[in-house]
Amino acid sequence: MYSADYILDERKKSGRREFLIRWTNYSPRFDSWSCEVTQGLMKTWERRRGRRKWSKMLPADSIQKIRGSGIHKEFLVKFCEGSELQWTPFVSQTLIDDWAAKRRGRMCRKS
Repeated sequence: MYSADYILDERKKSGRREFLIRWTNYSPRFDSWSCEVTQGLMKTWERRRGRRKWSKMLPADSIQKIRGSGIHKEFLVKFCEGSELQWTPFVSQTLIDDWAAKRRGRMCRKS
């Protein structure tokens, strides 16, 4: 059994409720959908979901800054539907890859 850090999203598929899981010590590219979650994860999800301004992840334009390290990173994100920047632990692997590519580009120009 794998250990989960938190629930990222939820959906209904074939009449069943599924949750997108961020697994402990794994990068976002290993996030996966599961029908089964612990009671503790569910309580945290319900609490976190109540505080968020959206019920599903909004499309993000870009990562502006990263803080933290390892699996405890947070991303300052500019969302497509507005100019507001917001810290979130939830970003797609594509955004992370774009951020890394931009950083590599800046490093090459400085050399």
